[in-house]
Amino acid sequence: MPCHRLVLLLLGSAWALIGCRSPSGLREKAGAGISVPEAAHAAGVRGILGGFARTPVSGTLRALHQGSETLTGWTKPDLPDPDAPTPDLPPLSRGPGMDLAAFELALDRTAKPIRTRGTVRFLIDGPAYFTALESALRTAREPVDLQVYIFDNDDVAVAVADDLKRTADRVPVRVIYDDLGTKVASRVLPPSARHMPKGFQPPEDIHAYLTANSTIEVRRISNIFLTSTHTKIITIGTSRAFTGGMNIGREYRYDWHDLMAELRGPVVGELREAFERTHSLTQFAGDFRRISQMASRRSRSRRAAAIPEPPGSAEIRILHTRPFDAQIERAIHLAIASARRRIWIENPYFADDRIILALIEARRRGVDVRILLPAPRATDDSLMQASNRLTASVLLKHGIRVYHYPGMTHVKAALFDDWALFGSANYDHLSLRLNEELNLASSAPAVVRALERELFLRDFRASREPSIESLRPKPTDGFAEAVADRL
Repeated sequence: MPCHRLVLLLLGSAWALIGCRSPSGLREKAGAGISVPEAAHAAGVRGILGGFARTPVSGTLRALHQGSETLTGWTKPDLPDPDAPTPDLPPLSRGPGMDLAAFELALDRTAKPIRTRGTVRFLIDGPAYFTALESALRTAREPVDLQVYIFDNDDVAVAVADDLKRTADRVPVRVIYDDLGTKVASRVLPPSARHMPKGFQPPEDIHAYLTANSTIEVRRISNIFLTSTHTKIITIGTSRAFTGGMNIGREYRYDWHDLMAELRGPVVGELREAFERTHSLTQFAGDFRRISQMASRRSRSRRAAAIPEPPGSAEIRILHTRPFDAQIERAIHLAIASARRRIWIENPYFADDRIILALIEARRRGVDVRILLPAPRATDDSLMQASNRLTASVLLKHGIRVYHYPGMTHVKAALFDDWALFGSANYDHLSLRLNEELNLASSAPAVVRALERELFLRDFRASREPSIESLRPKPTDGFAEAVADRL
């Protein structure tokens, strides 16, 4: 890393630690017991001690991966100077998109995703998703497994917890959540906190609430060196599953724009396998349990493939970010390099310089590149506000269209010509290199058209395109971008 970038990183880290706060001020819940920093510290200590005790092999691998990523991260390229002259750009291409058959073959060689089949129904925004989830829980006649990054303790989360308890009276229910994500979120008020029921008192510990007078099995995912499992998977037996960007909490139901997908068919079996992998690593001797699971992987894949395909099923690929296996990042770079007609991305945390530079190069080829970000003051992270401002100014300078959604968009979705990608991963270092993530991809025309029509075209119409003048970076934005690029 150049010397000036190291200085920016150190200064930016201090700036972030001293006073970086979200627009809502990270208002802590009254009577929360411990503060947000104390909650993060507790989860970090528990992650190191408990994580290594339960899974010494995978814990060591994760620590080595964290260390290697930290070292190699110093060599990341810099963004172009936002004050540099605007380059000459070619007109947008009117030719055909990528050769999808050739791209899929290259994807299998490069990223090695799991190939499966099923149907996809997009659930956009909280009312659509939580209504579908509540219905699925109340009618479930098969085991229910739920894995999220955050299982909050607000009124919405408690209502889902109550539904899970009632479901557990009929069928087995297992819940897994990320310890760090949940601990911190449970200390912070959501944007619409004033609309919570009068007199509502959040439980101190959602783990204790879920298990009280209940047969639910609840497990925390340890945060070894503060890395997280950011994946969201909910399965109802083999009949259907949900995955995407939403956690369990009030902001996901009422405050933020977000996306989940409801899935049916063999893909559900593969998502159950992903859940089982995480579940095994939350138990004592989890490494040995995982080895046993890997030995029977082929037979479970056959069982997943044997799940009946509903009408309208299409090919789906499952991509992960895991230690030493950045499938999602490799797939994104391949898709950017292969795109000939369009690249449309909606994501709240857009801070990976390599991807930004690849997008600039795509625009130079005549590709219609559009990036949809949250409104400047709507993101839940003011560090990312500043980083997004600098990134947006650079993108605009290079002919890339930038849109600001009117509010907080938490959507993680993209269209590369006629290849769709959606799931839990952000376009930042944490999601692409460190955390565990899960995305789905498909080139099925019905899936691509649905994502284009139901999400992107609507969001473009609802958003505004800022001018370069309105995005003039502030002096601290360089600090923020340097930190965000490492986070």
